[in-house]
Amino acid sequence: MSDSTAEYGIASWTSPAVPLTIEYPLEIMEELRAVVCDAIQQPSPGGLAAAGVLFGMQREGAIRILTWRPIAPEPSGWSSSQERAGVARLLESAAADADLQGLVPLGWFTSRTSGGIALTLANEELYNSLFPHPWQCALVLGCGRGGLARAGFFVRRADGGLKADASYRTFTIEPLQRAPAEPEPPAQSPPDPVDIEMPSFQLQQHSFGGARWLWVFPVLLALAVIVFLWKQKSLAAPAPTFSLRVAGTANDVEISWDREAPAVRDADRAVIEIQDGPATSQLKLAPDQVRSGSAHYFRQSGDVGFAMTIYPSGGPELREFARLIVQESAAAPAPAKSDQAGMQLRAERDALAGEVELFKDQVRKESDRAAKLQEQVRTLENRLRGR
Repeated sequence: MSDSTAEYGIASWTSPAVPLTIEYPLEIMEELRAVVCDAIQQPSPGGLAAAGVLFGMQREGAIRILTWRPIAPEPSGWSSSQERAGVARLLESAAADADLQGLVPLGWFTSRTSGGIALTLANEELYNSLFPHPWQCALVLGCGRGGLARAGFFVRRADGGLKADASYRTFTIEPLQRAPAEPEPPAQSPPDPVDIEMPSFQLQQHSFGGARWLWVFPVLLALAVIVFLWKQKSLAAPAPTFSLRVAGTANDVEISWDREAPAVRDADRAVIEIQDGPATSQLKLAPDQVRSGSAHYFRQSGDVGFAMTIYPSGGPELREFARLIVQESAAAPAPAKSDQAGMQLRAERDALAGEVELFKDQVRKESDRAAKLQEQVRTLENRLRGR
């Protein structure tokens, strides 16, 4: 279902079947409608009209689309495999795009030159491999008569299942129209001058009287301006970031982040969730490990996703994502089994060391808390003795 808010130009898509709300500016959806309809009128030889990646912000139970990037067209036309390669290239280059700093890939959109609003088998494979997180979505658009477009979002259910044959809610995108400007009134000739006798007024002295409330209006106007500017600043303020990055050397992956970021300096702990092909794992970091600015992981596949969550003391948690896609070379020799076992053991050792440091930090905090409680008990006992 798509509900719009005319005051801010924002629409939202929800469905009882999925635990996610998708918000988007109407101007963004109008841009996608125009791109898709223009592309469908001149389809490429490969059959794919238009596609691209959606970027924005994510919070608990909701995402908001703020911008998008198209896939660069292929000279010979697009196919499903070329669409997947284009999306992968765009995801890799997004980190270097200054306009996308602080934004995360929320999913991708694709268009249909025929058929209904549904995902093909190739679309499902692209969705599951490049956008595996439960809050990531797919958007399918098809252009109809008169420039209207039909669209539908596809989101995984709470159990991870996906309904691909049809969207839970489809909606129509109409071209945005501006209200016509009102015609200016015809110019009128000035009236003939008339002699008017100006009345005389006698000014009366008042200490305050009826004018004593006139100062309220400029004060209220100033408050309204301050509130408006504060709201605009809070909406436009970029989300705090700690610049999560990944780089691979052979099978060793270095995970790094900005250790000078305020959230990193104030971190109580951090967790790195790892999606390594079909396998999932976690790497828990103690405060000292978070402030070191890096960690290592031994990858098992050529497609690894990382989601790092930092828990600052006294502030909301921060979450960033990174992805490493490695084109495996057929000529590259596979590491010996002993080397693989050694690297795996080192990775497990580092993970266990992180958990031990985290446990030690929790023990220190509990010890400090117990000491404070004992001091309070002694203070109370002294007060009771003095009575």
